[in-house]
Order: sequence, then structure tokens, then C-alpha cells
Amino acid sequence: MRSWSRALLLALVVGACARQFTSVGKTGYTPRWRVGDWWMVKTWEPATSGLADDSSWSYRRHDVAGVEKVGNQDCYVLHTGRQGCNGATLSSDVVWYVRKDNWLIAVGHKKK
Repeated sequence: MRSWSRALLLALVVGACARQFTSVGKTGYTPRWRVGDWWMVKTWEPATSGLADDSSWSYRRHDVAGVEKVGNQDCYVLHTGRQGCNGATLSSDVVWYVRKDNWLIAVGHKKK
């Protein structure tokens, strides 16, 4: 799977979760992120071609790295990277900005 399609899939998942949190109003669950919080997500990545069986499980670690302004909105800064079997971060390839007020993604881009 190409890196841009992985990023798009992650954006859709985060957006769907954020939308679910905000659609239930004040009575619904919303996480209380703080700088330093992190979580792991295990995903199945299917084979990139029908000829080779290179499908596998992968682990992504999401770290709340800070809070920054994007435009006039306070946003959480999330760093997302692939995680190795031993717990070491293999790459930190995507940075997300998630609005604090409604949990929608403000910006997502690859690190340079």
C-alpha cells in the first residue's frame, strides 16, 4: 500500500471517529488528550500486488506532541509513525493537526 493511501485511510478513520464523538453532543464520550499521551493501532495491510504475498500486520503509534494554533483554532499535534516489534519507532512519517473544539482534522501532511 502506498504511503499516501495509508495517510488517506488514517485520515478517514480519525475523521470518522471525530465525527462520531461530536455527533452525540455533550453526553457522548470524547477523549481528554494531554501532551505526552500515546496509543497504538494494529492494522492489516493487504498485499500490494496479486503476485507476491507481502501482506502483514503493522503497528502505528500516535503521539500527542503538543498544541498549536492552525489559523485561529487550537489544535492537537499528533505524530504518527510505524512501530517495530521491539517497540522502537521505525518512522514518524505523518503529522496531524486535530481541532480541540470539534475533533476534526485541520491539516495532515508528511514530514520532510
